[in-house]
Amino acid sequence: MFVNLCEHDFNIRHNDRHIEVVEPSGLIARVHGKWETVGAADGIPIKRYIPTEVVDLPVKVPGITYLVSTAVARAVNKIRKDVVAPDTSDGSGAVKIDGGFIITTFNQYF
Repeated sequence: MFVNLCEHDFNIRHNDRHIEVVEPSGLIARVHGKWETVGAADGIPIKRYIPTEVVDLPVKVPGITYLVSTAVARAVNKIRKDVVAPDTSDGSGAVKIDGGFIITTFNQYF
């Protein structure tokens, strides 16, 4: 069973081409963090975002897979295998319409 922890629907295309629409659960998992300067280019600072905390991610429950943003999935990838984000990369099988809007996707574990 999927639980959507984002603020938009997920349209998941299964291998048999069936599309499952997973509506938002009402809880939105987010990543908090800080920016760190890692260098400069021509005097312009180059920064990276360092995740420090994931909020509103429920505890692991057998049989539940949580659908989250890529940022959340990357922040917990070493400790949570029940958390997935959409794979929208080229060649992923994601179906896109005008302007690149994604209408269906497979999911990817991080």
